[in-house]
Amino acid sequence: MTIDDNKDIHITDDYMFYSVMEAMPNCCQKIIELAIGKKTKEIKIRSQMNFKQTASSKGIVIDVHAYDEDAWYTVEMQTCNTDDIPKRARYYHSETDMACIRKGEFYRNIKDNHVIFICNFDLFKQGLPVYRINKILNSDLNSPYTDGQYTVFLNAQYKNPEGADKDVLSLLDYIGKQKVCDELTSSLDTKVKEFMNNDVWRNQYMDARQEEMRTEYRGYVKGKDEGRAEAYFTLLKEGKITVSDVAKALEITEAEVKERLKSTNKQ
Repeated sequence: MTIDDNKDIHITDDYMFYSVMEAMPNCCQKIIELAIGKKTKEIKIRSQMNFKQTASSKGIVIDVHAYDEDAWYTVEMQTCNTDDIPKRARYYHSETDMACIRKGEFYRNIKDNHVIFICNFDLFKQGLPVYRINKILNSDLNSPYTDGQYTVFLNAQYKNPEGADKDVLSLLDYIGKQKVCDELTSSLDTKVKEFMNNDVWRNQYMDARQEEMRTEYRGYVKGKDEGRAEAYFTLLKEGKITVSDVAKALEITEAEVKERLKSTNKQ
């Protein structure tokens, strides 16, 4: 498995995204501020953290986990609509709260918890560039329920930009269309290209993808052969492996892989 020299890896790739955010915390902070609609204090970043509270609980790997004096920020780049994203947001909130509160600490001292999904699709199909989830009491817009939990979905495929922050739209146009039109997107694009031209980073990228494949495989290897095949086709649909990779892993022809892919897409 290799990176095609002619293939660009955009910031929508999760590994590229966290590489850029880790290298440019000022840009990460700006993205967070655009998502939540307000300024933050100086943030620190923990990239691709693995949260798992107990041996039997479901672990999660977060693309970017950041924090400042007042809040935690979870930022996920999402290219596929897996139909479970609102529930995932809920789980991310609970896992980060559990991981970040110290033993014996009072509940009132728990920091605000922001979960941000940057989506390259319109999750709610309303055409808006930003969806901020607000809790209210008894349908009264003037009575917010403030538990410090905030969820935001950015939509790079927005249709209705009216009234939206122009900096938010510029960011979303870069994510969805690779359009560079301001200082933030120029900085992001420069860093993306820098990584793409860095042989060390490209090797690290391939190592990460190979390990991801092995992890996915180990998760299914004890199951039926069909489950194993499904794991590889899921990775293929997400663009993480190639048709050739699947054919070799399942010991079938590339033509059979393509035919199987067509049939699964129709389901």
